[in-house]
Amino acid sequence: MTERLGVNYALDIEVLTPLHIGCGRKLVQGFDFAVQNGVTYRLNEDAILTDRWPDDPALQRKFLGQPLADLLERGDYQAHPEYFRYSLRGEPAMREIIECIRDVHGQPYLPGSSLKGALRTALLRAATDKQAFKRSDFGPGGGPNEAKQAAKGLEQEVLGRDPNRDILRALIVGDSQPIPMAALRLQRIQMVPGLNIDVEAIARGTHLTATLRLDTWLLKRTERGLDWPPLVRQIVRQVARTAQFVARRRIEHEYRYHEKRGDRQAMGFYASLAEEAVSGHWPENEFLIQVGFGTGWRAKTVLGGLGDADPLLATVVRDFRLDRGGGKASRGYVKGQPFPKARHLAWVGGSPALPMGWLRVRMS
Repeated sequence: MTERLGVNYALDIEVLTPLHIGCGRKLVQGFDFAVQNGVTYRLNEDAILTDRWPDDPALQRKFLGQPLADLLERGDYQAHPEYFRYSLRGEPAMREIIECIRDVHGQPYLPGSSLKGALRTALLRAATDKQAFKRSDFGPGGGPNEAKQAAKGLEQEVLGRDPNRDILRALIVGDSQPIPMAALRLQRIQMVPGLNIDVEAIARGTHLTATLRLDTWLLKRTERGLDWPPLVRQIVRQVARTAQFVARRRIEHEYRYHEKRGDRQAMGFYASLAEEAVSGHWPENEFLIQVGFGTGWRAKTVLGGLGDADPLLATVVRDFRLDRGGGKASRGYVKGQPFPKARHLAWVGGSPALPMGWLRVRMS
């Protein structure tokens, strides 16, 4: 519905592949969770300590600094559900689980800032689609901190020179409504071949609801500092069409990557998305987008559309030491190699299979 100052949209968000938005905390086995009979139990520290912490000072010294799970007996997992906040089917590959973000009531949700961040990248890529990037468009080089700020100058030039003049002030994305704990899964992710981690993830097929407001009044302003180019204004106004334009490019690139590697399940997933997205029947108010943890460098940067053979890609990888692979030394990336060399894949049916964080968003 059109309004004088803006347009409000309801968002229906379908999770196509496992979605993880972290809260910055790692859960440790024995202290935060315990595993019993193929089920992972998140410990309720307060309930366990209230019931099981011994009164005897000698026993207190014995348990001090020991795993909280040592206070439990095997029968407690069935007899005392109050000792556990929730449970997830499966066992972690390691002794740690990366916890997902929750609201104040402990329920999972999708933060509006996460979706808006992904949209920001998509809008910037669309706005610079015809631009031939130069090395001088980016920062002077350096490590991870410098790499995160590499495109700051370009963003300011295209979207606005400071937060008060940023055109994405006109795009307000709300947090999703919380979802039931039943939608949460223990998800194993292959970071690179031979290295797996476990995260709490929102399951495939889950639907979330959120809101998006387009401030059309702000988009019409033309005074100094708000003199955004007409193309950029149009791209923001047509946010769904813009995001889908970028998604189609990304889907095609990822399909080719997995095809070369023979990753049959990932290739099949992208082939299905591509067939649907280019069918000519795609709704104008709907888009695909990849959000959250495990989506990779190409999903989070304006340079994500560069071909592997582009000399600028090799220069940026070298200057910002992007090929460290978690270590300090370069892994010797050379022009023409796939970058990144690996993809983070969610395990499905006993093997790494699907990319993380793909969503279908419907605006109404």
